[in-house]
Amino acid sequence: MALCCPQGRGCNAPESGQPCLLDLYRRAAAALPEASLALDRWEEWQTARERGCRRSEWRFRMRAYERARADALCALLMYAHTSARRRGPRRAGAARAQPTPRRSRRRRRGSASCFARAAPAAAAER
Repeated sequence: MALCCPQGRGCNAPESGQPCLLDLYRRAAAALPEASLALDRWEEWQTARERGCRRSEWRFRMRAYERARADALCALLMYAHTSARRRGPRRAGAARAQPTPRRSRRRRRGSASCFARAAPAAAAER
């Protein structure tokens, strides 16, 4: 299993069509600080592995990379989502969702609803 990508994703995907996360982070490092941090943590982890550090340091570096990888993946997702929204709909006939209409009259806090007003009148008729 490749250590750069999570299980079932990227280099570890069942189909080989997914890119490596490190490649995605390299492309986005200029725009996203989370991606550059994940790359830094990857380099630190690889350096620690090559040096033959103690197991505790190796695990510390691995977990630091995994946390940075998760943060960078979320940042990439949000960045892709916002950049896609700025470009507008991709299909020619796609229309944006209409906003829901607001209620014309708002009930004040503490005021009785129509059900609360009807209950005493019904009780008086009994």
